[in-house]
Amino acid sequence: MRAFILAAAISSRAASLDNVRHRIAAPGIAAAPTLPTRRALLGAAAAAAANSVVLPAKAAGTLVTLELNVARAPSAPLRIEILPENAPKSAEYFLALCRGTLRARCADVDEPGLARAAASARAQERICLDQQGIDVNLVNSQMWRLVPDKRVDFGRIDSSFAAREPPSFTAEAGGDLRPSQRGAVSVKRGGGAFEFTITPKTNPGLDKEELVVIGRVLDEDLPVLDALNAIPAKKDLVSLGDVPPLGSKIARACEYANPDATCAQFKPLKRVVVSGVAVAS
Repeated sequence: MRAFILAAAISSRAASLDNVRHRIAAPGIAAAPTLPTRRALLGAAAAAAANSVVLPAKAAGTLVTLELNVARAPSAPLRIEILPENAPKSAEYFLALCRGTLRARCADVDEPGLARAAASARAQERICLDQQGIDVNLVNSQMWRLVPDKRVDFGRIDSSFAAREPPSFTAEAGGDLRPSQRGAVSVKRGGGAFEFTITPKTNPGLDKEELVVIGRVLDEDLPVLDALNAIPAKKDLVSLGDVPPLGSKIARACEYANPDATCAQFKPLKRVVVSGVAVAS
């Protein structure tokens, strides 16, 4: 008799469990949510990544190290990984500038009307012709423009190269990397400028400019970029919309003979100089 009662109880419990399973699976009754597996999470992340292009996470190729002086004091260096697959010609152009092997002829100087300006132009031309055998490099170049959170512009070359004409080449389309991405290092598409731009924070406006990405700041050096971005800059002298793009004829300094109102616009209030450049593969 006891065995019969026990068997009946077991049968009744099994029926109850079946009834619960049936109600959970029945239409109109939602099952309790379950946590996704690790494999599912990784798969979703991979699918999301496939729809966007990001800068590589780790250095694997040629590395350019910019030694910096900020307000005449040594600063932490800024290291840039070159990404030649995105724009090979532009990357080689930038590397030649970093190695000090960029050939650039003396530009034809049109003498301004003012005698003082004409004398300055002739002096620059003489210096250029005397040093024409020396290739252009980034040593003693400056961070010359800082638009906070939008762009950090380097490459205002030493005054001894001021009369050099930046070489140009056939513009290349470039790959999928965008100048707007934080840490991107970009140059003017097709050459024609010694300057280059580093993006301190995501800035979609840079994608509208004729720029092509040739590298990226290493992740561990992004705090150095943040410190540069935090330097105060002159930005209240003139009212401008978009700042002039790289390669524009922008005054090197505010001079009596050159009334260009952009000469000091967004000029860093601390002098940032590239004191040395190293290239390692």
